[in-house]
Amino acid sequence: MQPSELNPRTLAIGCACYIKGWAVLNFPQSTRAHPSYWVMVSRSTSTPRNLPIGDSFGFPLGVAWDVWQGVVVPTLTGLRENVMLPFGSLVNVLEASLRSRMQQVGLIL
Repeated sequence: MQPSELNPRTLAIGCACYIKGWAVLNFPQSTRAHPSYWVMVSRSTSTPRNLPIGDSFGFPLGVAWDVWQGVVVPTLTGLRENVMLPFGSLVNVLEASLRSRMQQVGLIL
């Protein structure tokens, strides 16, 4: 995945959906010997028809494994106390945290 393809807002919406139970994670073509190169964030059976946010967003969301491990996992681990926020607020908190982490690891400026 190229840095220009990384969008902290889109990633934040996908992560917020996962936190709220509105998305599931899939690891396509993953085996014990060969982990998947992608993490797919996909619609779950409880996903609302219209997400309570004004942004356009569509499932599935593909995230490169290295971005997932280096950016998303540390961000989600550090935001445990924010999971009860309303969806829009959670997206905003996640976006700021993901953007900061992406800048720290050199994925975006």
